[in-house]
This record gives sequence, C-alpha cells and structure tokens, in this order.
Amino acid sequence: MITNDEVAHHCRAFPERFIGIASVNLYRPLEGVRQLRRCVKQDGFKGLRVLPWLWGLPPDDRRYYPLFAECCELDIAFCTQVGHAGPLTRRWRRAVA
Repeated sequence: MITNDEVAHHCRAFPERFIGIASVNLYRPLEGVRQLRRCVKQDGFKGLRVLPWLWGLPPDDRRYYPLFAECCELDIAFCTQVGHAGPLTRRWRRAVA
C-alpha cells in the first residue's frame, strides 16, 4: 500500500507530526528482520505493523516469531490486529470449534 521508504520520507518532512511504523513481507521473515532493522536504525521507526488477515495467516503463525523477537531486541512496538470483521474460513472455524 505504501512503502517503508515513503513512510520515512513523510516522517522526515513532518517529524513533529509523524512517527514511522514499518511493515514487511511476512512470507520472507528473515528479509523482513533486516528491513525492520534498517527502518529503526536509519529512519527512526518506532514499531512494526502486522495484519494477519491481510496476509491470510493466523495470528500465531511461526513466521511472526523472528519479527517479534527483533522488535523485542530493538525495543519497539509490535502492533497487530488479531480480529477482523468478515466471514470465517473453514480453517478458522475448525480452530474455534
């Protein structure tokens, strides 16, 4: 939707108004860790935003673990949304039942 570089650009232009929150490709978590590090160390981002429903992954998917651990190491927020209004898939219905 909007790249981390675009977010960094707007944060630099209006530092009194915006704080950077990164997003990464959840299908490539180790690459995501590297990108997250860069966003925090070079651009001053303060968190990572993860939307499981956007990626079609459950909120406890193993691909989040390296990203969550890196957020702890960098002392930044891990922002997520575990609920989503909409129909449940068969996979989710089995887990809830």
